[in-house]
Amino acid sequence: ITCRDWSSDVCSSDLLGFDPATGARLWEHPRPTQFGNNIAQPLLLGNDRVLVSSGDGLGTALLSLAGGTPAPLWESKSYHTLFATPVAIGNLLFVSSNTRQQGLTCADLVTGAVHWVNPRFDKFTTLLRAGTRLLALESAKGDLVLIEPDPSGCREVTRFRPLGKRSWTPPILTPTHLIIRNTEELACFTLAPPPGL
Repeated sequence: ITCRDWSSDVCSSDLLGFDPATGARLWEHPRPTQFGNNIAQPLLLGNDRVLVSSGDGLGTALLSLAGGTPAPLWESKSYHTLFATPVAIGNLLFVSSNTRQQGLTCADLVTGAVHWVNPRFDKFTTLLRAGTRLLALESAKGDLVLIEPDPSGCREVTRFRPLGKRSWTPPILTPTHLIIRNTEELACFTLAPPPGL
């Protein structure tokens, strides 16, 4: 996402594709919002699809890149993220939605239709894929929640409060460690015993 006019205060109005070898611009797709709130990272799905989600009521869209230029496969104004990057697991899409029906939203990745919304999670909740499960860090409370993807409802596997304070930063996950920080603290948790123990 970049600006149409680099001197403008209203930025982030286009999704752009570039050739990584030359830097040449391949295509652009307009995503204008009232306040330039295209904050969330676009989510590349395979080689020929990209998901974009934007604030200010613009909504979420799945775009096909198969023809060389972006073409919408579906668009929805029912949910969009403020700044947390959405997560896709199988055919399920998870978004920390910032619409009137605010909360952790699970939608069908193929059609865009909403399966469920859990208002317990606020619009600042950061999301991360952990294998075949979803990690959701509730920003206001600091709870880290492991969720089993299920279109029928929000299935929490476990939750704990690693720091106990508001955190807007996505966790860092490695095969053996989990790192979480907020504005005051940084914590590292061991997820598996060290080799040889």
